[in-house]
Amino acid sequence: MKKILVLVLIMLSVMVSVSFAQKKEFRFGMALQTLQNPFYLSLKAGAEKAAAELGNVKLTVVGAEHSTDLTTQVKQIEDFIQMKMDTIGIVAIERKGIIPTIEKVNRAGIPVLTIDTDADGGKRECYIATDQVLGGTLGAQWIIRALNGKGKIAVLEGAPGSLNHALRMQGFKPEIDKVNGIQIVSSLTGKWRRDEGMRVMNDILTAHPDLDAVMALNDEMALGALEAIRTRGKLKQVKIVGFNGAAEAIQQVYRGNMAADVVQYPEKIGELFVHWSVKIAQGERPPQNLPKTPTSPPTVHIDSGVAIVDTDLLAIKVGPSLKMIGDEVKYYGGQKPI
Repeated sequence: MKKILVLVLIMLSVMVSVSFAQKKEFRFGMALQTLQNPFYLSLKAGAEKAAAELGNVKLTVVGAEHSTDLTTQVKQIEDFIQMKMDTIGIVAIERKGIIPTIEKVNRAGIPVLTIDTDADGGKRECYIATDQVLGGTLGAQWIIRALNGKGKIAVLEGAPGSLNHALRMQGFKPEIDKVNGIQIVSSLTGKWRRDEGMRVMNDILTAHPDLDAVMALNDEMALGALEAIRTRGKLKQVKIVGFNGAAEAIQQVYRGNMAADVVQYPEKIGELFVHWSVKIAQGERPPQNLPKTPTSPPTVHIDSGVAIVDTDLLAIKVGPSLKMIGDEVKYYGGQKPI
């Protein structure tokens, strides 16, 4: 009888332990650049969906008012340290300016994952993002084809100090420079913002009324440029190429107001953040045989995919209902999301 009682107690103990393990709650913090950009709202939605499906993940998402406000981002990450998060995801506003804060998270023993925009230092478990260099190259290749290798173009750059800006330009400019007939007549920052994109585009059009195309390194700047170009009555003259794949930008491509858009998959980035955070919080490391980032120290790059869409493609694949694009986008050498 005693043996049976002991066995029952052991079984109950195991059941309680299993139940406790199953109910263990993970707490993840995600510091985005801003919550004012539709791209980051999509990323947030993807992460929240993944967290809800798991059921044992409590996700806290924050962002600065503007995508250049490093001071606010630092404070938000320091708050995550005080909250003793299991992991912290960071979309770095400044690739160098964020390093001391990442190092502070490192000292607190909390794993850091960079998402969408990497940092130049500090220990990061992995970097989850689009291949930004390839995205820039795809945008350049589309413009070269659309202009038949001849024309004047402008670039709306991202915020100074942003790694994504540097990587997209690293893919874009060398590709354009291969073609003697295409000239970059202006390359100015729009600070990732729609209002700045509109203001800068107005200035560019005043200086270069014969402009043929503009490459905006994100969709917010592209949409701002669209308003400036529309106001000048030059929609048929100036081809606008954006970067991100925001729903509003895709709609403008479908309507023929924007010519093309380099598409990222922000929802997938958010899902991958939650997926890898759970694994890392349990002691697992991402595969070390994946490509590494061009940073010091480098970290593993988990590629979320990139492609480019244009008006002709959307007319064929989407039709008047403008359904979700998903895997119907055209891949000019881009990578499908994993």
